[in-house]
Amino acid sequence: MSRHRVVIIGSGFGGLTAAKSLKRADVEVTLVSKTTTHLFQPLLYQVATGILSEGDIAPTTRLVLRKQQ
Repeated sequence: MSRHRVVIIGSGFGGLTAAKSLKRADVEVTLVSKTTTHLFQPLLYQVATGILSEGDIAPTTRLVLRKQQ
């Protein structure tokens, strides 16, 4: 019997939570997103005021998922 496949659309908080929840399940997970980064929106105001750079609040999705291991 083949493994089930799960497709997650989007790498926002919901998509990353779903991917993390399925990490140990016996399923093949595919994450589809229009960007390669996860924008941490609660800190956008700090980018707008010059306190942080965009790179500080937008790590790559791959990096975020690796840190969850």
